[in-house]
Amino acid sequence: MHISEKYKEKIFTWSFIILYGLYIVTFIGLVTFNLNYIRLLRSLIEVITCILLIIRFNPYVYHITTSFDKLMIFTVATFLLFNVAISELYLYDK
Repeated sequence: MHISEKYKEKIFTWSFIILYGLYIVTFIGLVTFNLNYIRLLRSLIEVITCILLIIRFNPYVYHITTSFDKLMIFTVATFLLFNVAISELYLYDK
């Protein structure tokens, strides 16, 4: 089954919108989670992000970098930084 690039872009964009929304709702205090869940979520996000980057940009497959690829790399790197910084602040506070 082949998924078109346009559909992959939509899935990627909406996934990150939902993740950022969950972070905002969580850290504003509208929803609270157990600290163990925050640690688990942080680790899970980091692993999924690394797997996504490894699959998409492995050096053994010829790949032409598109503008979406550049956007993906920037978004994922920003999200990893945000994930580490904010979750550490949240865990430090508790």
